[in-house]
Amino acid sequence: MFHGKTFALICIAGLALGLLMPVQVEAASSGTVNMYRLYNPNSGEHFYTGDVDETVTLTKIGWRFEGIGWVAPKISSTPVYRLYNPNTGDHHYTTSSSERQTCIRFGWEDESIGWYSDDSQRIPLYREYNPNVETGTHNYTSNSGEHNYLVSLGWRDENIGWYGIGEGRSSAIPRRLGDLEPISQGDFIGVGTDIENMDCDYDGNIYDINTLICPKEVMMSSATSEREVSVEYFLNQKYNNISGTLYIPISSAVIYEQDRDADEYIQQSNLFEIYGDERLLYSDSSLTLSGRGVKQFSVGVSGVKVLRIKMTGLGWQKDENSWLRIRTATLCAGDVIIS
Repeated sequence: MFHGKTFALICIAGLALGLLMPVQVEAASSGTVNMYRLYNPNSGEHFYTGDVDETVTLTKIGWRFEGIGWVAPKISSTPVYRLYNPNTGDHHYTTSSSERQTCIRFGWEDESIGWYSDDSQRIPLYREYNPNVETGTHNYTSNSGEHNYLVSLGWRDENIGWYGIGEGRSSAIPRRLGDLEPISQGDFIGVGTDIENMDCDYDGNIYDINTLICPKEVMMSSATSEREVSVEYFLNQKYNNISGTLYIPISSAVIYEQDRDADEYIQQSNLFEIYGDERLLYSDSSLTLSGRGVKQFSVGVSGVKVLRIKMTGLGWQKDENSWLRIRTATLCAGDVIIS
């Protein structure tokens, strides 16, 4: 077993011919992932992850949060593999299957797919190597200025590691929506763990319960009724962005199919809105009960003190003289992250 610097160098040196051989996997769905960048001041390592919980855990034990390094596709035909060196504590990332296998043969632990590279190759992630250290040997950045500066200091230019679909930016430490305490929450809206059976869309994608916001069941008496449901958070100008995925939950559709008389019911449009200090920042009414697919949203909230998320009076309804048990809206928002 090799150790330390020799261990790392053998893995990297044996890979020069394998860097252009990414493995192809089948693409399944669209979406984006913010890739967070962290720095360990004790080891000099930069670490990259799209996992909010992993990000928060590392910041609690001393890693410095450096914002969003780049934006990755949720899935593509080109995975980026993540490997770990148990002797040095270093991580390595590559799209090359041969580089991955070489590292594994020399004792690196395979941590599977970390994220995906953009097949359209929009934003390059430059790769640099420092031959003078045992940890933090590689750096990856979408910033050409940072790349050129490190090369001028003696880091080796290893060209492009992979591609993103968006550049990096400053950001607060990310939080899942369910981790924030609302200052006001309507009776007919649920956030996080007080939501039941709303975690799957038509394509079978499952959303973490702690990132969900959905309407609850209510009674509505006419086709013209609208009932607003909303929840408010005090951001106190600490965050820059809120992002997530709008979708139609299967569990909502099942209720409608059981109760619906197709000749008498009409379909309303869905309305999802985000307000910052009572100013409309985002609005979407494109998803319907009979529709399919999801809708990504990403909204700037820099300088916002009070954030309000609102859904309004929606779903299948009978004629104005009849009562029907429905949900106030047939859509949910999942993967909602504030950063």
